[in-house]
Amino acid sequence: MSIEKLTTSAIVLASYDSGENDVMLKLYTRDFGMIYALSKGLKKSSKLRSHLLLGRVSDVTLVKGKEVYRVVGARESVDKKSPSLKYLIIVVNRLVHGEIKNARLYDRILKYGQIKNIDMAIIKLAVSAELLIVLGYLDTDKLGISIDNYIKMEVEEFILTVQLRRADVTNMVRSGLEDSML
Repeated sequence: MSIEKLTTSAIVLASYDSGENDVMLKLYTRDFGMIYALSKGLKKSSKLRSHLLLGRVSDVTLVKGKEVYRVVGARESVDKKSPSLKYLIIVVNRLVHGEIKNARLYDRILKYGQIKNIDMAIIKLAVSAELLIVLGYLDTDKLGISIDNYIKMEVEEFILTVQLRRADVTNMVRSGLEDSML
């Protein structure tokens, strides 16, 4: 019986010590959503260590176990370097729970992480709004956008919408967070 290896792009959101040399990683993946994966021997001189640091975007190879995934390989995604992504980790950690697969949202978060020359508070607000839309706690109509237009909208367009209606969007996000109890 062969073991199926799964490879996906992932953002490392958190790491927790698990035993003497092992680390449990919280990963937001493109293909599986939010998962936890155990990496054996990561605290010592593992070759995977540099690819699985907090805030890194890496292509990880996983094996699904009975209870958790295990990391068996990783390499940093050179084409997906995200200078501002580390600031978005807090937002994603707070709002995304469970295995919610959404490749479009994952790709958009990476795009947000690559944006430069825009106030980080606006980017965090836009990501929060997007996550609440996906989770069903914020209606696009309240933003003055039809759901069809929202789906077609590029990240830059959405940021412009958030900038133009910053106070309203802030209140909507605040209300959505209260409704969601996140």
